Amino acid sequence: MVGTSNACRLTASYIPTPPAVPAETNAPIAVIQTSTGSLEYGYTDNIGRSYWGHQPDPVDYGGLVWNPINGNEAYVGTPGAWSRHPTPRCR
Repeated sequence: MVGTSNACRLTASYIPTPPAVPAETNAPIAVIQTSTGSLEYGYTDNIGRSYWGHQPDPVDYGGLVWNPINGNEAYVGTPGAWSRHPTPRCR
């Protein structure tokens, strides 16, 4: 019997299938107020897109700006973790 460097091969994938996570429609928005007084929002819509909102003045709702969190991932539920970063953002 002769062995070669490519004699051992995987015949099946051993990566587990990710669990199915049911979508949470109309999930609550997460909000924090920074030490400067501005409000930071995290929001996930009903089709898996996640958004970060910034409102510099808490009494001026017209100043609220929403930005999509780009990526190929789909999100469900309420964003729950905020980074300690010079510009707070949802993770």
